[in-house]
Amino acid sequence: MNCGKIILLFITIIGVAKSREENCKCGWDNPSRIVNGVETEINEFPMVARLIYPSPGMYCGGTIITPQHIVTAAHCLQKYKRTNYTGIHVVVGEHDYTTDTETNVTKRYTIAEVTIHPNYNSHNNDIAIVKTNERFEYSMKVGPVCLPFNYMTRNLTNETVTALGWGKLRYNGQNSKVLRKVDLHVITREQCETHYGAAIANANLLCTFDVGRDACQNDSGGPILWRSPTTDNLILVGVVNFGRTCADDAPGGNARVTSFMEFIHNATIGETYCKAD
Repeated sequence: MNCGKIILLFITIIGVAKSREENCKCGWDNPSRIVNGVETEINEFPMVARLIYPSPGMYCGGTIITPQHIVTAAHCLQKYKRTNYTGIHVVVGEHDYTTDTETNVTKRYTIAEVTIHPNYNSHNNDIAIVKTNERFEYSMKVGPVCLPFNYMTRNLTNETVTALGWGKLRYNGQNSKVLRKVDLHVITREQCETHYGAAIANANLLCTFDVGRDACQNDSGGPILWRSPTTDNLILVGVVNFGRTCADDAPGGNARVTSFMEFIHNATIGETYCKAD
């Protein structure tokens, strides 16, 4: 693809987004009373979703992007394609999945359609869009993330991002029953290549690392969020894909959302995105 085509695609995506903005907001978080903790406040991040499966112990995360779509990792859904995703549900408004008394907005949705990236393989293009049969009920506790329409060329190296999920507290350990958050830093592509090689650590991958911190098993598909310094909104910049283990000396690999905006748009045609302040 030459530079002219790249610029045209960028302008097209921006134009589509602006023409389809609703009079609603995206990417807010609710006040947290937790200091230096890893457990989130209840419904602190309204955009976070969870995939639950017929098989016990299997979970993936996701992020609300429209009133009827979440984005997640392709590997969370690929092996269920042959069963038409029977028994898999999307849950929003969740905090502690062992109780239904801590929040009144938790709701489970059945799946209408799944779009897996056509070029997905185990370490590349690991992104998918899930459409639910019903539309989400937006409130201050449930709502969409902002997509990075205004940050298509931002590199994010050395910037702080936040990973969210109910994944394992350590490699092969127990899942967290509550939503947890961890701040990480974006590293360079070259740093990522030293661990995974150039074929995996390509321009479509956002690599994150901090000593002793990481996403872990069953965090897959969950969001990597970056806070816009100009609007203070939370922007979806990554989708959790893989790591070597958890919190070791290797970075986490995440689908770089700006690389997949055309895919996201094509999988949500007819939908409207909320806008940043």
